[in-house]
Amino acid sequence: MIAFLYIQFVGGAIVDLFNNNQGCGGFEQGSYDLEAVHPTEVNWTRQSRFNAPSSLHIVKRLSSSGLFHFTENIGSFVVDRRGRALIAVGDEDERTGKLYRVNLKEERVESLFETEGGLLSLALASDHSILVTASNRLISLDENGARQWEASIEGVPFSRPIISKEGFIYLCTFDSDRIIGRLYSFTPEGVEHWVYTCSSIFWCDPILSKEGIIYIGQNVTSKLCALTKDGNVLWEKKIGQGLGKYPPVIDSDGVIYWCLSDKLYALDSNGEVKWEYEPEEGPLVFTSPALSTDGLLYLQEVGLKMTCLTKDGQLLWKKNLKGQPFNAPVIGASGELIQSMLIDNSIDGYSVVELFTPDGDHIDSIEIGGLVESVVLADHGVVYALSAKWTRKMKAEWELVVLRAAE
Repeated sequence: MIAFLYIQFVGGAIVDLFNNNQGCGGFEQGSYDLEAVHPTEVNWTRQSRFNAPSSLHIVKRLSSSGLFHFTENIGSFVVDRRGRALIAVGDEDERTGKLYRVNLKEERVESLFETEGGLLSLALASDHSILVTASNRLISLDENGARQWEASIEGVPFSRPIISKEGFIYLCTFDSDRIIGRLYSFTPEGVEHWVYTCSSIFWCDPILSKEGIIYIGQNVTSKLCALTKDGNVLWEKKIGQGLGKYPPVIDSDGVIYWCLSDKLYALDSNGEVKWEYEPEEGPLVFTSPALSTDGLLYLQEVGLKMTCLTKDGQLLWKKNLKGQPFNAPVIGASGELIQSMLIDNSIDGYSVVELFTPDGDHIDSIEIGGLVESVVLADHGVVYALSAKWTRKMKAEWELVVLRAAE
């Protein structure tokens, strides 16, 4: 078992750096801002370098208007090296997109950037620039929100931007009128490098292995594809369909764990099936897993279940949940699990963020209004939870809730 730890001396102090492979992952370490608390939501194990809190208590809430794309596989938020959350939203008609920066210390919400069309998803690059996708563009901003470059794309972004170790950017789009999926490769300067096209929607974000192989799935054809960084197809295998928004995870041995056709598959680097997991109740696996430091897989099943498997596919335990999760849990450095789940989807609905032991036993939970799908674990046991909700006047709002242990 390989455990990865990246540290850096900054101003005489040791700083833990972000690592795609925290624990025992097999992703390529991308050219992200490694000093950031959380520079990307994809191509990582979901194992955090930070310790989870011992309990959950709301300490701050900040909000503003805007439609956050929880319901697509393109919604995410990031947290920079100063602990400021960056949130990309659009209005209800997608006429205007805004990028907000939330300064928690000053309790201030700042409008950093505004453009025509909705803004979708984010990544923080190693030069501290901000990558954000819009309805027909990929945009690079400096850390103060000034536009550095933008690249035109065909179709609507259908993934979050992925960054290779060389700084190349990969992004999926989909043209619903012509049923064409595209995987773009851009240089660090925003110049189109190549485009891979197919007659299908892609079912998740592209992922990039430590061997430099890009994996992407096609929903219409049920194919899993492997490409080189130059866009050449290595192989295509017909396996199953993904559920969308649930990218796979790769371990340090190169095994890919993917939710396909409601089952969890373990695949080797050639796309051959090593094993598959199907619950006794039927094919009801809902998310691709989180991968812990000790090589355990945590995933969700339809029917409000959280499941723990070994890397060989053996079931260790299964626990009931209070509501419907939409992502695998985030894993604290000591193995605690942080899971968000929807309880009530009405106009006055709410979610729960729950804290579990590594064995799936309840520690604490807290209710938050709206749909909480994305949580980020930061240093000092701080948890960011981003909630999307609608007012009674049907105006879209988001709220960033900050949690930590009760004093």
